[in-house]
Order: sequence, then C-alpha cells, then structure tokens
Amino acid sequence: MMRKAMLGIWAAISLTTLAQEKYVKRIFVLNEGHYDYWTGQTVVPVTVGYIDMNTRQYVSFDTIWGARFGVDMVLEDSFLYVTADTFIIKYNVNTLERVAEAHALGVRGLAISGQRLFVSRGELPSLGCCNSYLQVYDKNTLQFIEEADTSTSPLKWHSDDVLVLGDSVYVAVNNGFVWGHYVGYIAVFPVSNINNMRLIDLGPDGINPENLMTDGQNVYAFNNKDFSTSSVSTYARVAGTVNTVDLGLPSGCTGSALVNEQIYFQPYYADSSWTTRATFMLRTPTTNLGVLDTLPLNKTFYEISHDTLNEYLWLTETDFQNWGIVIAYRVSDYSFVDAFVVGVSPGALAFEYGEKITVGVEQIDNDEMVSITQLDNRTVMIINNGDVPIEHIAIMDVAGKVIYNNVTEGKRIIVKRFPSVGTYLVSIQLSDGTKLTKQVLIQ
Repeated sequence: MMRKAMLGIWAAISLTTLAQEKYVKRIFVLNEGHYDYWTGQTVVPVTVGYIDMNTRQYVSFDTIWGARFGVDMVLEDSFLYVTADTFIIKYNVNTLERVAEAHALGVRGLAISGQRLFVSRGELPSLGCCNSYLQVYDKNTLQFIEEADTSTSPLKWHSDDVLVLGDSVYVAVNNGFVWGHYVGYIAVFPVSNINNMRLIDLGPDGINPENLMTDGQNVYAFNNKDFSTSSVSTYARVAGTVNTVDLGLPSGCTGSALVNEQIYFQPYYADSSWTTRATFMLRTPTTNLGVLDTLPLNKTFYEISHDTLNEYLWLTETDFQNWGIVIAYRVSDYSFVDAFVVGVSPGALAFEYGEKITVGVEQIDNDEMVSITQLDNRTVMIINNGDVPIEHIAIMDVAGKVIYNNVTEGKRIIVKRFPSVGTYLVSIQLSDGTKLTKQVLIQ
C-alpha cells in the first residue's frame, strides 16, 4: 500500500513538560429510591449508576432489590462500597460487578482505613435493632471482624455518619430512630482498637448529629436537633473542646457539606413553623458559626457534594417518587455548569478521577528536524539535529499512550518502529537540556 507522509503542524512547539493532569472521569450516584412505609411496598427500588463525563451519559448498572433505601457510598481505588438498608456491597468499578456482599440490619454510614471497613447502624426498634451500633468488616472480602457490643461499649444508641481522620474513627451518634429521644455524641476510637472508644458530648444544642465533616484539624457535626432548628458543632481535636451553635432553621434530612471553610446546608423549611418551604441554600463560616449567607441557588436540594478538583458544587434534586437530577454549579459565583437526569432520590455521590498526559510548550521555528520517509520498504521517522546531540525520544499517540520511548545518543536518529498510519506527538530532548515536540501525521 502506498503511504504518503506529511509533517502536520498542529503546533510547531517546544516541549517543556510532560505531566499527568487529573480530571473527573465518572461520578457514581446512589439513588435511594422510594419506599412506602404505610403499605410496606417498594415503589422505586434502590439503584446504583454513574455519570460518564466523557460521553455525558448516565448509566444505571445495578438494582439493589430488597433494600428499602440507599444510605452511603465510598469509592476507594478500583472498588465502590455501598450501604443500603441491610446490604453492604462491594463493586469492581471496571467490570461494574458485585465482588463481595454482607448483610446486617440497619447499616448506615461507612468509612475505610487500611484493610478495615467501619459501618454504623440504626434502625426502627420495632425491627429488633441492634445489639451493636458499629461493626468492622474486612474491606477485601466483607467478612465480619468485630463490633462494639452495647453491653460493654459506651456506644449504646443508633448511629449515622462515619469519618476517618488520621488514625482515628469518628461516628455520629444520634439515636435518630427513636422519636423524641435523640442524643448528641461523637464516638471516637483508634482505627486499630474499637474497644478503646470514648464519647464526645455535643451539648444540649448538639443532639441528633447526622453528617460529619473535617478540614483536617477540626471535626464538624451538622445536627438536626429535634427538627425544629439545626446546629453545627465544632470539635477541636487538639484542644479537646466542643462549640455548638444553633442555626435557627430546620434542615430535615437534606444535605450539608464543608466547602472551603464554609458549611453549606439546605433548610428544609424557611421558618420554624414549617409553613414556608425553603428554596434557597445557606452557608456559615467555620470561623464564625451562625452568621448565615444566602446563596443564589433557588431550588430545593437533597444532597451536597464538593468537587475539589474543579471547584464545583454537585447538588441533587428530586421529588422522591418519580425523578432525580444531579446539577453542578461553580463555587466561585454559583453559575450553572451542567445537569444530568439520574435515578429517583439521588443521595451519595462519589467522584472517580482519571489522568491524562498534558504538554507544556513554547513556540519554535525549526520544521526540518523531523521527517518521514521510506527505508527498506517500511515507513520510518528520521530525526536530524545538526548541532546538538539527541539524548531522548518519546512518541505518543493522540490518546496519550507512549508507543516509543528510548534513551539514545547522536545527531541523526532513525526510528524504525514508528507506526505507519495516524497522528503522533514526538518529544525530543537534546543534550543541552532543550526539549522539543512535533506533531506528525502519517497517511
């Protein structure tokens, strides 16, 4: 076949760096579905899916039949962990298959440290829960390891969110399934010793903690109290002190998140009389809790997640019965970025990151250094630099895959293994430290 080679100059450029740039590849979504507690019927089942940021498509890949609701989700390496009612499920994110599964009544929040997976528990007392409100599993197999037994542990109430910070585990303790008998503690213990547990009292305004957040120094608890108003508790880990501030508005079970030293939350109603439904979001600075700033986001959101890579707020919206949407806004000015239709009652989100090769460049004028020709009935590349010897050559395809990488020496190099058809980026480093790049099109 006749091959015609030409030097395509997308950019006549000089290579200064080859770097791997991180980007959001997929966003996993746990859709909590809809369960009718009056009839005891599942109206919409719990599903797990992902938003493919390259194709801009939402894909649902599993239905958790038998679960009344979804609760929490954590992505670590190539595995996704989900808690839903009585299910603890581990997925391989490459095959999207279940690779391990465990069952326990009332599983709630989860967190991972090393090889240990920590799961909190809480459930309606009528269902017989529980002799333990925190369990530990092997993250690889989901085999049960141990639990904090209520007969010996200070943890004696229904629990919710779980947070790992350094070598410690923090658990929100609220007794949230016993109406009118809420408590307000954070249980803390070393990751390696569940028996060395103590309780941090959040005070009378800190009852019913639901979400735990951290800036690396302090642990913040967002508390639902008795649902008449909400509050935020700050636990200063070094000083061992607690400060709880009432926010003056109820939030129900809507989301909260720590975003750049501000705690964002969605009021469920705009007043304590529960007569005006809130369609706005608030934030309060961690350095001055209780000072509220109203944000120009005029919707009723369910979940709040912070994409720290792009500085986006990813928010979910739903009617809890028929539809669900995930929406992104810029943190800087709250301008709209994107939106995707997902499942019903989208709750927990998990961001999967990928890496792509990027090139930092500056302009050069030498277009004769790289040429394509025929030699011994094959297409070859000749790299010719008459002044300074060549030390290294790397060639990448358009997807960023390195197809040739060789340390060499000389002023004229022939690359015989160069593919015959396609567009390629040739990176050349000279002995004086100069780095050059050319884009070459072979037809």
